Amino acid sequence: VTGKPDLIQARLDEVRGILESNSEVFRRLRRARGLPRTDWGIRIRTPAINTLLPSLPGQRQLSKLLSLSTSYHHAIGDDKAAVELMRDALALGNAVGQMPGWVPIYVAMATDGVIFQSIEAISSTLNIKPANSFVQLTGNPCKRDDTEALLRNLLNEQAHHEAIKHALFFERMSQLDIVRWMANRPPGTSSAWGAAPPPSSTPWPVLWGYVITPLVELDGARMIRDRHLRLQAAAESDWVRAKRALQKEPTQYDTLRRIVHFLSVTWDSSLERSFLLHFRSLASRRLAGTAVAVRLYQVDHGHRPSTLVELVPEYLPEVPLDPFAGDGSAIRYLPKARPALLYSIGPDGVDDGGRYTFRSGGIDWYILDIPFFLDGNRPT
Repeated sequence: VTGKPDLIQARLDEVRGILESNSEVFRRLRRARGLPRTDWGIRIRTPAINTLLPSLPGQRQLSKLLSLSTSYHHAIGDDKAAVELMRDALALGNAVGQMPGWVPIYVAMATDGVIFQSIEAISSTLNIKPANSFVQLTGNPCKRDDTEALLRNLLNEQAHHEAIKHALFFERMSQLDIVRWMANRPPGTSSAWGAAPPPSSTPWPVLWGYVITPLVELDGARMIRDRHLRLQAAAESDWVRAKRALQKEPTQYDTLRRIVHFLSVTWDSSLERSFLLHFRSLASRRLAGTAVAVRLYQVDHGHRPSTLVELVPEYLPEVPLDPFAGDGSAIRYLPKARPALLYSIGPDGVDDGGRYTFRSGGIDWYILDIPFFLDGNRPT
């Protein structure tokens, strides 16, 4: 129902019932928002690759519930509650990103994406009480301080970057863990694949000690060294530089390399898609934050700024950079377009002037640029 205010308005009683039945969930989420860290009860033991994670689909459902509640409270004129719920949702994404591994990162980015859509749907009509104003507004408008707190949450990317870095550390640690386990496995113990151990009279212990173990250790060292490239890519400020760093990884293996590097060939996988999602999420976060700043400006001045530079420094410390632009340029703004847009140039690095298109049948949505619709009228 995100971005569908008519549907919410038509089913207010039904939605109210859903939200009231989950009141305890909302109370706990609000309490968790004020905590610095989240202990998910995850205890890593060797082999680390078998680490069990909490239910991640449940976190997706929570983000959708928060989005539903945000839309509902905006529909009934309680924008103070709507802003607080959006802050709760951002805190949820940060908490999910504290789990180890890449799967939680994907869930955290999806969780953030849901609330970015909510911001897009309601930011243009968000009822904000102007600073130092005694004008009585209808409903329950959000205070300026609360809206600025939401803006700060959006502009704070520390948790997002830390989540990516920790996922890479966990990946590297898991690989080192299995390499050490295989290299130091005493002859005669159960194998890594659960097969029965070979008799001690066979040449297997000698083969393992003098052939397999050195290969595993050398391949492990190479694998860990290659993971350093991924950490370098994660530290890059834009997709162009990160992609360049990732391309230093070997992607083709001949027969000899597949034998000598059998462990890394089996384990290795390209993270280009993961990093692409990382920078897409960053772009959406910056667009959403800028949209909130535009709305604050509009409340104060009665109109939107003609350029994003007008938001600096009162509303933004600086115009956010476009994470897909390798030249360090900022996100784009088309206030007079129909519809009005903020946009990133997207992964292809080409500025298409905010143009976007949809494939036929409604099955696949292909975007030339990454748009953020300032009037909340995203095409469906």
